Amino acid sequence: LQTDANGQKYAVFRITIGGESDDMQDITLKSGWNLVPFKLTPTDNGVNDIFSKDGNALYTGVVWEFTGGRYIEAKTVQAGKAYWLYSKANATIQVTGSRGGDSISLEEGWNLIGPLCDVNDFEATYKTNYPDVFSKIATNETGGLEIYRFDYDDKGNSYYTLAVDATGAYKLDSRYGYWIKTTQAVDLPFIETE
Repeated sequence: LQTDANGQKYAVFRITIGGESDDMQDITLKSGWNLVPFKLTPTDNGVNDIFSKDGNALYTGVVWEFTGGRYIEAKTVQAGKAYWLYSKANATIQVTGSRGGDSISLEEGWNLIGPLCDVNDFEATYKTNYPDVFSKIATNETGGLEIYRFDYDDKGNSYYTLAVDATGAYKLDSRYGYWIKTTQAVDLPFIETE
């Protein structure tokens, strides 16, 4: 049950007949700053609908998105994006919705994304299957791809790191938000792999 602005309790039921089936996504919030990725667009995609429990907001302040090279207040969320919020406490929420597409539109420069699915080796996958897309991913002074993941260490401190795994492969995990820099606007395709 949810509570509206007047204190009235209500429940929302959704019945889909003959439509696409919905997917589910679990979102884990840690106390403090979180970069929350969305691999689907929630059915009820208002920020307050998603980030509240029993009528109480799980966050303090504003939920932020990065668009057009700047931060703006997010009113809704959509698949392929990641959002900043300051969580009051540790919490887990579950959202239902649909992916709605197989690519993310990236602007020239920095983008804040939520991968639509996992990519175990970004460089190998995109260099081979999407060389035109791969050529638009920026590189740093050492030749590494400009793809960074927001994460926490075992003490709960947040940090950024190159999105590389133990083997040195760039990995995108749909449970994390990423910064990715491009040299030109491009659509970044995502193909579900085993």
